[in-house]
Amino acid sequence: MTYKKIILNKLVLVALIISIVYQIAMIGIYIGGYKYTADRPEKNKIVYVNQDGDKGQEMVNSLKESLDFASKETSNLSEAKSLLREHKAALVINIPENYTEELTQGKAVKLNYFYNSAGDTISKQTGTTVADRLTNKVNLAASSQKMQAVLVKSMMELAKPQIETDIKKAVGTDPSKLETAQKEVTQTYQNRFSQMAKKAVNLNSVSENSKDINPKPTSKMNLIMTPMIAPVASYIAAMISSIILYSFVFKKAIRSNVSQKWHGLLALEVDYLTISVATGLTGALMLTWIDNFNYETTLKLFGILSLNTFVSFQLILAIYMVMGAAAFLVSLPLTLAQVVTSGTMIPEYLMAPALKAIRPYLPVSSSWQLVQNTIFDTTSDKDPLVQLALIAGAALLIVFIILPIRYRKNDHPRPDVDILSFL
Repeated sequence: MTYKKIILNKLVLVALIISIVYQIAMIGIYIGGYKYTADRPEKNKIVYVNQDGDKGQEMVNSLKESLDFASKETSNLSEAKSLLREHKAALVINIPENYTEELTQGKAVKLNYFYNSAGDTISKQTGTTVADRLTNKVNLAASSQKMQAVLVKSMMELAKPQIETDIKKAVGTDPSKLETAQKEVTQTYQNRFSQMAKKAVNLNSVSENSKDINPKPTSKMNLIMTPMIAPVASYIAAMISSIILYSFVFKKAIRSNVSQKWHGLLALEVDYLTISVATGLTGALMLTWIDNFNYETTLKLFGILSLNTFVSFQLILAIYMVMGAAAFLVSLPLTLAQVVTSGTMIPEYLMAPALKAIRPYLPVSSSWQLVQNTIFDTTSDKDPLVQLALIAGAALLIVFIILPIRYRKNDHPRPDVDILSFL
């Protein structure tokens, strides 16, 4: 019976094992690799080039204490830039000559940052983020110091009569004490007013208050990449399994008994469902192991990845029904297209028109949104579940139309040629 031939075929077990192994390999390598990097930000190196003497060194020491990164100091800017070009550092911070002196004088100064945009994404992101935040902090500190100086000067002017009176009292009848009294009394008032000005300005009264309405832990690249990698992994598993199930199981069984084609299709769907559940479970468990998700999140991911795999099977089956042996010419590029259109790297409104047009008809983009919603509690204007249902429904409709045409009851068997037969 065709039904049993398809359900119990040994190649089904091969397809199942391949799908499971692929989830372990792809999620383990990609997400596990990102997790290793995300857990070790201190390995990112910042190179400090101080050309401002002791004052500059004080600033370097302060920066090193406030930034949780590996560091290296050098007086040679060319050497530091070479480290960037060789991808051995994420950022070079150069404190130029007379920087501190000119800053205290209220002059316009530049703290130089260098990063390598031709390098890796994480190093570039680290370099630009650190540079922006440091600039904001330095500007805030400089503005606060200037404001304190203005306040101290104003208070000294207002207190001038009292200062002169105190000096006269300190001098008394001994004119030789005048110079010492002037210094001591003036210094006393300056210290007092400096403390008052510092409290009035309060260095923390103006601070960065950037808030992400959907906070992603940007240092955790493993979490950011999960919504893309997991659905892509299950789609590729479905694509590989489809080659085995359709080409070497379904087609051969149906050609030996064309009248059983509908039973054969049902058996194929059972195989798809079985592999989808196994793939989804493996993917969810791998993600939980790496990303430390809780039970509820794991259960949701299991459902999403199983559904994504099953819908991917339907899409690929429809392509095989229509194109036969040439289906790989479409299914493989679709894999690449879904990586780009998922949404992790490029937002939909910035995508090329052709990619934007096919995005609603690809399972990975909808599954990406579902995983996003699950991990980061996001929302979308379209229901991803409805999108997946429409994709599966349209694919099955194509299969129902093509199946009786491709496998007619009294038709002579045609050569069963598929891409794997050429390997």
